Amino acid sequence: MLKLIIPDKYTILSSKWHYVIDHFNSVYKLTSDISIAYGEASDGAYLSVKPGEEVLDFFRAAQPVLKNYTMHNWKGQKLPLLFNSGNGPEIVTESHKGITINYDIVASAFYFLSSWQEWHSQDKDKYGRFPAESHLLYKLDCLKIPVVNYYFDILAEAIIKTGITGISLRNEKMQTLVTHDIDECMTGWGYNAFWYLKNFQVLKSLEMVLRKVFHKDIWFNFDKIMEIEEKMGISATYFFLPSNKKTGNIKNADYNIKSKKIEMTINDLIRKGHEIGIHGSFGTGLNNQRFETEILEFDHEINGGRFHYLAINLPKTFEILEQSGLKYDSSMGFARFIGFRNGYCYPYYPYNITLDIPFKFLEFPLMIMDITLENEQYMNCAVDTALDAVIPLIEEVGKFNGTLNLLWHNKFFSGYKSGWGKVFVDLIRRLKENDIKFIQFKDCIKP
Repeated sequence: MLKLIIPDKYTILSSKWHYVIDHFNSVYKLTSDISIAYGEASDGAYLSVKPGEEVLDFFRAAQPVLKNYTMHNWKGQKLPLLFNSGNGPEIVTESHKGITINYDIVASAFYFLSSWQEWHSQDKDKYGRFPAESHLLYKLDCLKIPVVNYYFDILAEAIIKTGITGISLRNEKMQTLVTHDIDECMTGWGYNAFWYLKNFQVLKSLEMVLRKVFHKDIWFNFDKIMEIEEKMGISATYFFLPSNKKTGNIKNADYNIKSKKIEMTINDLIRKGHEIGIHGSFGTGLNNQRFETEILEFDHEINGGRFHYLAINLPKTFEILEQSGLKYDSSMGFARFIGFRNGYCYPYYPYNITLDIPFKFLEFPLMIMDITLENEQYMNCAVDTALDAVIPLIEEVGKFNGTLNLLWHNKFFSGYKSGWGKVFVDLIRRLKENDIKFIQFKDCIKP
């Protein structure tokens, strides 16, 4: 286990820095204990990390964005090293005093892992979400890089330089979570009929109308999705919206979660080994009472979920999740871009900056979403190029045996969007060929 020694000067940062080291220890296992000094190496620590410039002033002032950082190469990847400016020495150096990490990777890791910028920023998009374009990682062109895992890799390499060779990743292989947000499953006939008619496919348009007449909506395709996943030997998590009432002008579910048809579907999903979670309706990420009411709409135990539209706002949403008693959330992703919203490719415990302690629920960062790839206002990928767009990101997760979190909506398997169902199959097949382990949220949360 790695232990941290903090001098009195930096005591105010102790909880934050130990939070980072705890997450390092959750990712790496060591065969023997070793200490690292935050500051000068000492008798108790041959390994040290150099504190960043003005790090105390920055965190005391609760500033959202820092301006002193440098880009440095590490294993072929350009990394932002925060609280340092200018071109300095190599990242890790060795002298008679010991092994020194010359940049403050502890403070850098905390800044991203804790979502410090989002917590203190007032930037919002039209849905009240923190915009990807405001994020420091986006501005540095590092959104597709799990920078915190690279900081941990620097730390692991420095540990090896001390002579300890018994260090390895705890995960023996990369893991993948497959999830489906169920926004609409009753009104696909209308969307598809209009699309086919607009594209002069009159018979197809008529078929959609007939499906409505015979209560077989094109987006009520759970049997089709379950068949695909059964053939591929995977289990998924399905997030259902508990509310079918609009929030202002924003649509929520087009179905009633209490209807017999939906209840039978949920029971069938559970019976076949899939997991059910809550897809909190728009606005519940800011309304504790509404969110807790929606949790009670489920007849089965719910361990976690994801908010509709990924509509979260820090710190309020994290506080609501903590109060709810749910064990996990999976909303930390950007709608506009694939990537790593807080620079991390593992589940983690978010940090309560107000109380200076970690929250108790696990956050599973969302990395890839179908709408992000398909939507012309987002990445606007074609079906035949989508896989090429996500492979580099998947390879980044694979470098650290991390946990890939994948979202594919049910409406992307049928109708005029059905080509995206093939992208999903090709993606899963690619992951299976690389011996990726498929897991569910319940495999990671504590009882």
